[in-house]
Amino acid sequence: MRKKIKNKIKKILEINTSILVLVIGILIFSGITSAALIYGIVSDSKASLVGYWPLDEESEKVGDNINTNGDFETGDFTDWSSYFNSGNGASGSKVIDSSTQFSGSYGAKITITAGGSVNGDINFSNRYMSIATGKAYRLSFAIKADFTPSSSVSVRVIKDSTPYTNCGLEETITLTSEWQTFDYTFVATNGFSGDTRIIFYLGSIGTGNVYIDNVSLKETKTTDKTGNENDGTIHGATYTTD
Repeated sequence: MRKKIKNKIKKILEINTSILVLVIGILIFSGITSAALIYGIVSDSKASLVGYWPLDEESEKVGDNINTNGDFETGDFTDWSSYFNSGNGASGSKVIDSSTQFSGSYGAKITITAGGSVNGDINFSNRYMSIATGKAYRLSFAIKADFTPSSSVSVRVIKDSTPYTNCGLEETITLTSEWQTFDYTFVATNGFSGDTRIIFYLGSIGTGNVYIDNVSLKETKTTDKTGNENDGTIHGATYTTD
């Protein structure tokens, strides 16, 4: 049986080698150096592919926002909370801002009047969302400050309640006086239903105003362009048994 399969595969590969070379040549000539990762047997019909995944901006299927009110367009802080640890000297406030937003009509302004002893002494969180272990997600947001921070801002996705388990994303960013946008993709190492938050730690960066807008958490996954995504079937190939 193995010999029969091997001979059939060899024959198909010999027929399609010239087509594969032609396809690669066209992509390179067109300047599309990362257009596709192809596996299986290439022919003039996509239906005969086992599967292929383009590595361009369309290489991922992105779902709807898992978080709510990430753009603050409700005009309030629905599903958001802030924390200022006065026991460690931290103080400040948050307001909906309609003059310095990144886009839309509103954004968030967090005013830090006194920092704490650690970054966690001041935090700002988007809460009450659900993610699943093993799935991939994309976090994006826009942020800036009107002062020069003395340290980095920490951004994490964590369990919303104790013990605040990390869900697979922890990044540090340096704020500037200009809007910056950030995008991070991660696979959830821990998932929690209705008990997940996106959190910005601001406790030791200095005093002044921090602006945050367009916070978005979405599920994402690789796209199989053949339409046979993860169905366990090999398409465009045959086999025989002894």
